Amino acid sequence: MNEALRKTEQVFVESMDDDFHTPKAIASLFEMIRQVNGHMEKGTDPASLAQVARRIRDLAGILGLLQNRRDIHSMGVVETKAVSWEQYQEARQRLESSPEGIPSSGVEEIKTVLLWRAEARKRGEWSTSDEIREWLRRAGVAVEDTREGFYWKYKST
Repeated sequence: MNEALRKTEQVFVESMDDDFHTPKAIASLFEMIRQVNGHMEKGTDPASLAQVARRIRDLAGILGLLQNRRDIHSMGVVETKAVSWEQYQEARQRLESSPEGIPSSGVEEIKTVLLWRAEARKRGEWSTSDEIREWLRRAGVAVEDTREGFYWKYKST
């Protein structure tokens, strides 16, 4: 993005090399986030911002931060809504046609697919439900059912 972000990342690396100087490393992460926020206000290209955000998560992961609940989405029973077959098919087709697999920008499509899966479960169509779960798993999305609904997240690569 810019030289200031590269220098701040270098501070993080040097902090880790300095006997794992955690407070300084965390401070550099906050500084990177502050800089990214400034770029957002300036209207910087979203793809560039996403790349920097992934890098911040990677660096934070060295400290065990921002990893456990990243990209976890909850959909409780009360949030479910009726989804038509056509909506399901359109959402799945958009996800399948993405060149990079299921993109992180496909949240609404994933929700639509999962709502169709929830409808199938209500109807007792377990093979349909299982097929959708397996398709999502192969595409990089993990689904966990609970009494309250379900959770989903992008699987780590």
